[in-house]
Amino acid sequence: MPGMNQKALATLNEIRAKHKHYVAAHEIKGNYYLYENLSKWDPERRKPTIITFYLGHIDKEGNFIAPMRRKNLTKSANNLDEYIKKRSSAEYKEQTSKLESVYENIILKELSSNPRIGVAGIARKMGLQYGQTSYYIKKLEKKYGIRYTIEPGFLSHFGLSKFIAIAKFKDKRPNVEKLQKAMEANPNVQLAFLARGAYDLFIFFLAKDPFEAEQLIYEIRKGDVLADCTAEWFASYYTQGIGFIPIRDEFMATLEQRVWHRSRDQPRKQKDQILLREYATLRELNRDGLIPFIEIDRKYSLNEGSALYTYQQLLKSEMIFRVTMTMQTPPIKDTVVFIVKQLNVKKFLEHRKGWLFDALRSEDELLNRYVFFGDIGSPYGAIQVAPSYKDGDIEKLENSIYISTKGIEIETSIISKFLVGNFSYRKLETNESATYKIYQNELENEQK
Repeated sequence: MPGMNQKALATLNEIRAKHKHYVAAHEIKGNYYLYENLSKWDPERRKPTIITFYLGHIDKEGNFIAPMRRKNLTKSANNLDEYIKKRSSAEYKEQTSKLESVYENIILKELSSNPRIGVAGIARKMGLQYGQTSYYIKKLEKKYGIRYTIEPGFLSHFGLSKFIAIAKFKDKRPNVEKLQKAMEANPNVQLAFLARGAYDLFIFFLAKDPFEAEQLIYEIRKGDVLADCTAEWFASYYTQGIGFIPIRDEFMATLEQRVWHRSRDQPRKQKDQILLREYATLRELNRDGLIPFIEIDRKYSLNEGSALYTYQQLLKSEMIFRVTMTMQTPPIKDTVVFIVKQLNVKKFLEHRKGWLFDALRSEDELLNRYVFFGDIGSPYGAIQVAPSYKDGDIEKLENSIYISTKGIEIETSIISKFLVGNFSYRKLETNESATYKIYQNELENEQK
């Protein structure tokens, strides 16, 4: 090795002769750190990977100093072959699997809370190396179809409210492909899915007021797809306390008409208008929550730094609650929708805190206990959407709701096909939710 003194070189050659695989030496401040290396094909990554094993270091005097290894499963090996053998053992794989499970859970929480801190930020918080953290993140992104978007708070800025329509077909069911096209064609529809069980069709959409909401559903119902389908319909507002429904890009495109351009007729921005930099930042982050701000500046010909400044202002004004993630292929068996009808309001209110606490409970799974939780006005009560991982989970969730509160009746549906949009499948700490704030207020009011 260039620059290595004769004593150190002799020690290096002696060590290399004792090892089967190539021993690399890296000089740091006059000392030489030795690693036994082996290149192997990784079928999961589909590319070669280098397995390294740290042997120790050679000091400036040519003395070899072995590392102070703990006598555990991985670090008690003396060479790379012993290390590989231990790595392939059932005990090692079990330990590694448990460790990866812990890492997955922590990383998913970080990606749900603020993925823009980047790999370096997450690695720092976890105490892991950059490369190791990057590997886990990329693995999770591919495994669960993770995409990054924004959790919106800007809808009220444009005078929009959230509504839901629910249908139970009596006989004939609509053509699925035609129904899907009809839902996709309406930019105000953010989520629609078919289900089996108590109800058959759910539509989540945006409108200015109940009258506009009624008109939207009427137009959908009288269209060719649904006009001949006898069904019982419910329509009302909904709120969201846990989770959110990602906004479709088709709707975001309609916000361009809200961009204010100074003119003689409009010298000042109106309440329901936005600046170009606000529109650009909202739409691009909605598409890709990790897009570099400089790219937004360039795409919309903004001054450098405009998108970053706008993003910070949007967070401050709560037009955006956070950049977050959602899974397109979550690790679940089913998604179940509970319509919790409040039949006896007095009994329900007496147990309201228990009901809220049940919804906020943390789970060991990779997703929140509820991916969506809020109120609806018809049927009057609540809507609770939960992931189901195995047989029996749905019954357990139902029983948990019945135990936590009283004066209710639960109607259960299982999603069979998403027509458009999706729920926010993620792992966000529930103390960051609106439901948690409501629960805290309940406790404070009780103590007064």
